[in-house]
Amino acid sequence: MSVGGWTWHVPTAVVAGDGALDGLGDAVRSRWPRARTALVVADAGVATATPLVGRCRAALDGVGMSTEVVEHRGVPTLEQARGLLARAREAAPDLVVAVGGGSVLDLAKVAVAAWGDPAVVTSAGRPRGGLVTPTTGADRGVAADPTPPLVAVPTTVGTGSEVSTVACLLAGERKKLWVHPSLRPAVAVVDPEATRHTPRPVVVEGALEVLLRLVGPLVGEAAARPVQDALALAVAREVVRDGDLVARSSSEGTRRPDDEEVAARHRLALASVSTHATFSSAGRDPFAHRLWYLANEASTLLTTTKMAVTSALLVPYVQAVEHGRLPGVGHPRRVAAVAGELCTGPLSRWLADLRTRWGLPGSLRELGADEAHLAVLTDLTWRSWGPPLPALGRMRRHHLTALYAAALDPLGRRARAGPAAGRRDPAPAGAIHEGGGDLHG
Repeated sequence: MSVGGWTWHVPTAVVAGDGALDGLGDAVRSRWPRARTALVVADAGVATATPLVGRCRAALDGVGMSTEVVEHRGVPTLEQARGLLARAREAAPDLVVAVGGGSVLDLAKVAVAAWGDPAVVTSAGRPRGGLVTPTTGADRGVAADPTPPLVAVPTTVGTGSEVSTVACLLAGERKKLWVHPSLRPAVAVVDPEATRHTPRPVVVEGALEVLLRLVGPLVGEAAARPVQDALALAVAREVVRDGDLVARSSSEGTRRPDDEEVAARHRLALASVSTHATFSSAGRDPFAHRLWYLANEASTLLTTTKMAVTSALLVPYVQAVEHGRLPGVGHPRRVAAVAGELCTGPLSRWLADLRTRWGLPGSLRELGADEAHLAVLTDLTWRSWGPPLPALGRMRRHHLTALYAAALDPLGRRARAGPAAGRRDPAPAGAIHEGGGDLHG
C-alpha cells in the first residue's frame, strides 16, 4: 500500500501520508529549529498497545530532542487540563505533542491554550450553558504569554480535533464545549499507521461523525450553497464507501486490517480533517447541525459515546426536518434535494439503512434510556444549549422531548422489553409538531 506523502496548510499544517509519523522530527525541526525538548501527552491505551508513542519519541530523538511522556486515561476533565498545565509549566518544554483520540487532543489543546492565557480555564464556570468562549488577553489586544506549539497526532477518525478550534471537556458533571482560535494545533500529523490499530467500532462511529459533519449542515440550513454543498456531498460519498468497507470487515470477523482497510481508514482520517478545514463549511451557520447538542447531553447522562447517542437520535431528527416539524431547522425541499444526491427515497430511510449496515445503535433504549429519562434529558439540553445561546435555534422544550421520545422507541410504540425484544427497523415519520410534543402522532 502506498498513499504518498504531502503537506497542506489549513492554517494548521497537515503532514499526511506514508512516513508522516517517522518524519515528525524533520517537520518540527523545519518549523522550530531551536526546539530541544518535547512533552508527549499520550493516550495510555495507545502508549501500551501500539508502537506509535515510541515512534514519535524516536523521530524527535533523531533530530536531537529529548522527550518526557505524560499518559492520560478516561474522559478528559477541566481539572485534568489544569493539572496538565501545571505539569507542562514545570517541565517547560519547547514543544507539546499529543498522541491519541479526540479526548487526549482536546485535553492538550486546552492546557496549551491556558498556558498562554489562564482565562481559557478560569472562564469555564461563568457561562450558564454548555458553550465556553473565553475572552483572552489576545482578544483584547494584550500580548499573551509565549506558549509551546502543539503538534497533534490523531489515532481515531471523526472529531477533527487535530485541526479545529474546538475542545470538549467534562467540567464538574457536565460536558462543555470550548471554542477559541488559540485551541487550534500548529501541526497535525496524519499517518495511515496511526489508525491501523483503532478498534473497528470506534472507526465506524468516527465515519458517522464525519458524514454528519458534512451532511448535517445541509439538512439544518434552508438555503443552498451550491459550491460548498457540492464539495461536502462529494466527500460524503467517499466516506460512505470507506465506512462500508470497515463495517464489512468487522461483520466478517476479519482479525487485522489488511492494506485495503488501512487505506480506507486513512481516507476517513483525511475526510475528518477536511470537515474543519475546507471551503465546504465556508459561510455556514456553525450551529446548523442541531443534533450535536442533544447528543452531547444525552451521552453524558447515559455514560456512553456522543456518536452512539447521535446514531439513536439521527433518524427521528431527519424525519422531523423532512416533514417541516422543527421550526427554523432546514426545509423539506432542501432535505429532499440532499437525498437526491445521495440515495433514492427519503434521506431518513437511507440513514436508517446505513446505521443498520454499520452496526450502530437504533434507539436510546438500546443505550439504557427509558421514559424516566425524557424530562431529565429535555431539561439538561435546554439549560445547556437553550436561549440565549443560538445552538437550538427556534426549537423549544417540547421539540426536544418529542425527539428524545421518538428516539426511545423508533417503531412508534412503547417497548415492554429491552433492545433484544425487537428488530431494528427504520422509524416511521414521528409527529413532532411546532405547537406540541406529540410523540409519534
